[in-house]
Amino acid sequence: MDYNYGKINEILKQTDDYKRFLQDVSGNFSHAYMLISNDKLLLKHFGNMLAHLLMCKNSYCGNCITCQKLDLGVHPDLIQLPNGQNVLTEDIKKIIDNSLLVPIESDKKIFIIDNFSSANVSAQNKLLKILEEPPRNTIIILLVDNENNVLPTISSRCRKMHLNIVPDTQIRRIIISSKYNGDIDNLVELSGGSLTRAINLTSNSSYVELSNVIFDVIKSLNSSSTVLAQINILLQKKADISEIMQLFEQYFCDILLCRLNKEKLIQNKTKLNDLKKLSIVYNPTMIDLIIKKIYLSRQQLKSNCNQVSILDSLLMYILEVKKKCSTL
Repeated sequence: MDYNYGKINEILKQTDDYKRFLQDVSGNFSHAYMLISNDKLLLKHFGNMLAHLLMCKNSYCGNCITCQKLDLGVHPDLIQLPNGQNVLTEDIKKIIDNSLLVPIESDKKIFIIDNFSSANVSAQNKLLKILEEPPRNTIIILLVDNENNVLPTISSRCRKMHLNIVPDTQIRRIIISSKYNGDIDNLVELSGGSLTRAINLTSNSSYVELSNVIFDVIKSLNSSSTVLAQINILLQKKADISEIMQLFEQYFCDILLCRLNKEKLIQNKTKLNDLKKLSIVYNPTMIDLIIKKIYLSRQQLKSNCNQVSILDSLLMYILEVKKKCSTL
C-alpha cells in the first residue's frame, strides 16, 4: 500500500472525533490526554493530529514549518516514546527529565506515549508524579488500547477520549488513496471501521486468508483432540502472533454484539450469519472470560513466552469455558 501518513490524517479530519478535538483545543485544553481504542493505527494518527492542533498556530494547517516538522517527526518539542515495544520506567524518567527543559521552538512541549497499556505498575506510578504536578507548558498524550491495564490514579488525572470506529465513507477514501485494485466495497465491509484492519487488508492479501482461517478455527473448536492440528494450521500461515490474537478478539467481540442484537456494530459483516449461530453457543459471560484470556496471552507474548504454548493455552481455555459456562 502507498501509505501516506499526511493524506490519511486529512481524511480523518472529517470524523466526529477530530471535531471533538477541535472543540477541546479551542477551549480549556488539558495537560494530559488519554486516547482509547483497540485500533492501534487510529490511536497513532489521532495522537499525532492532537499534537498538531496543540502546536500549530493555525489549528493544524498542514503547511507551516511546525506542521511540516511534526509530519516528518523532527520537531524538537514533540517526544514520542517508547523506543521499544513496551513502556519502561526508563521511558518515564526521560519524560520527567525533558519536561524540566523549556520548549525549543514551540510554546509547549508534548510527549506521546504509545502502547501505554504495556506500562507496568512501577512505570505508571512514576508517571503519576508528573501528572499530579505537571510542569508548565507540558502536555502528555497516552495512547491506550486496553483501559483495564491503566491505574485508576492515572486515568482520573487525564482527559479521556474514547475514539469511535472510522465511518465507512472515510475507510473507503483511505482504501482508494492506497491505489488498491481489488473489490473496494468488500474491503470496506471487511475493515469494519478499523483503520488498522483496512491498512492490513490493502497491504497484505494474506491477511484476509488468515482472518478466514481463524474464524474456521473458532467454528470448529469442539474437542481437545483437534487443538494441535488447528495450532499447526495457524502457525503455517507464518503470521505475527499478536495479529492472530487481535483477530481472535475481533471475532469474539462480534459474537457478543450479535448476542446483544447490535449487528450494525460488528466488524466482520460478511460473516454475519455464522456469527449469529456462534452467538447462540457463546453467552456474554463466556465471551468476557475469553477476551480476558486473550489479554493475558498478549502479556505473555511480551514476556517472550513460547508461542505454541500460548496458542495451545488459549484454545484449550476456550474449550473449557464452553463446557463450564454453557448453561449460564
